[in-house]
Amino acid sequence: MSKKSGIALKKHKSGTIWHPESHLVFKSANDKKVIGKYVNDELVSLTKDMVEECEKWGFKYDEELVKEEVEEVEEVEEVEEVEEGEEESSEPEEEKKKPIKEEEKKESKKEVKSSDCETIINECQKSLSNVFAQLLDHNTTLSKELESYEQKCQKLEKELKTSQEETKKMKAKFDAFKSMFSSD
Repeated sequence: MSKKSGIALKKHKSGTIWHPESHLVFKSANDKKVIGKYVNDELVSLTKDMVEECEKWGFKYDEELVKEEVEEVEEVEEVEEVEEGEEESSEPEEEKKKPIKEEEKKESKKEVKSSDCETIINECQKSLSNVFAQLLDHNTTLSKELESYEQKCQKLEKELKTSQEETKKMKAKFDAFKSMFSSD
């Protein structure tokens, strides 16, 4: 539990410390700096949007992770600049940047789709694992029931044999009794 205004931090099923209301994830129980957020039960690294959420809740965040995100954005901007030694074309600067931005959007969509696919695959694997476990349990239950029915069948077969033997004995006695009263 956090001491801040009764805000509850809990241990997530993955073992991390998190805030269930905001889904923000902390570095550890001792180092209460936000490092990311759970989105569809998947840990996403800290973003600028999450920083705003941290500030809203009064949580500290790992500033190094935010700096890394800013550096990645700066690297993308550097790619857009014309490198020294390259000839400049007669195209306006906006036309040069436009294809790169479209490629970035495509790459971003691919990353999102890839992330979505991984999430779907993970959910399917979990679901299949649950179904498989249920089938194993059901199979175990059915095996026990089958064994019980087999034992009952064996018992009934023994009773049937006993009954048939008793019927033969009774018939023999009846035939003997009948022959005593029949006139030849």
